[in-house]
Amino acid sequence: MSTPNNRRRDPGGLSTEAILGLTLLFTAITALAAITASLQIGRRLAGITDPLPADPFDVLFGDLGGTIAWPAAATTVLVSLLALLVLVGAGVIVVVQRTRGRGTRVDGQARYMGRGRDVESISRKAVAATATRLGFDAPGVPIGRTVTGGVPLYGSWEDMHIDIWGPRTGKTTSRAVPAILEAPGAVLVTSNKRDVVDATRNPAPQPAPSGCSTPSPSRSRSPPGGGTR
Repeated sequence: MSTPNNRRRDPGGLSTEAILGLTLLFTAITALAAITASLQIGRRLAGITDPLPADPFDVLFGDLGGTIAWPAAATTVLVSLLALLVLVGAGVIVVVQRTRGRGTRVDGQARYMGRGRDVESISRKAVAATATRLGFDAPGVPIGRTVTGGVPLYGSWEDMHIDIWGPRTGKTTSRAVPAILEAPGAVLVTSNKRDVVDATRNPAPQPAPSGCSTPSPSRSRSPPGGGTR
């Protein structure tokens, strides 16, 4: 279904040293650009018409060496630019934090998952053809939605699904309940808890006879809403 495109990148990524080096490089380039722009604008505001060197490093070292005058207006421009950069950076941080807050702990791995042609065979359009051939209205068994774009994915009625999940990871709410509610006919469910029964009895668009049987005396109480045992 998905191409194994994460063998070279996961769990690697950029090392701490690489990130630190890129950060320092970006900071140096930003500082050099801010100083050059401030000097250009400040000299114009101060009425200085002498042209500056085209090389930003010549401008920087000329200013440090005293061969290029730094007017007071350039300081005002530099402070304004720094304030603008701080505001933009703060805005980016806020947006990133809010975006992460709406995601889940697995969203960061979306870049290693299938996309495009990798998931085309489990798209609604692809499985709907199988459902039509078998005479079903529902396209298939819901799998979930892609992190990017929220595209719904399905398994056809001829597919076999095997899920291996850890405890308390949403197996019932994310997989079992949607699959039961989308089923075109009778469903047999086994569980050591009654939550799946409680979640699927009433939401069904067309209520059908249902029963609950358990060999455990501690769970002999019938689910709310009636039914048989």
